Amino acid sequence: DWLKVMVAAGFQAATPAADPALVLTPAALERLPIVDEACSEEVRAAYEASGALAADPRTTAPFDAALAANTPGQRPGAAPVLMISGDADTLIPPSLVDLAVTRLCRSGQALERRTYPGADHLAIATASLADALLWAADRFAGTAVDDACA
Repeated sequence: DWLKVMVAAGFQAATPAADPALVLTPAALERLPIVDEACSEEVRAAYEASGALAADPRTTAPFDAALAANTPGQRPGAAPVLMISGDADTLIPPSLVDLAVTRLCRSGQALERRTYPGADHLAIATASLADALLWAADRFAGTAVDDACA
């Protein structure tokens, strides 16, 4: 539920009609400020043991339309994507990254994927920084991406 809490808070920032009170319990709403004040791990801990959802955002307007519009892989982007993940990430596990890669590839997106052994959600930024900077420099230099979707 914690990720759906973050989504509800984020969608309200972009779409004022997306009031978190439409999908969150009163107890979850009381803790909502943590979304703006803490890291995702702390948000997960705050909502892990609770039933934060009063309704499913996937089937509750206007969240349903916002989720559909923000689901990756509906059409390819103009620029290639570097998908970085750690195989020890429990926040965004490899299985979810696999789903996103499959969806993006189906859309025709040029995509390069890099997985870092032993990296969890916090360590991935440090583990991948040098590679990500080199990857971006290669794109600006006009070097073709090593397309995982091809």
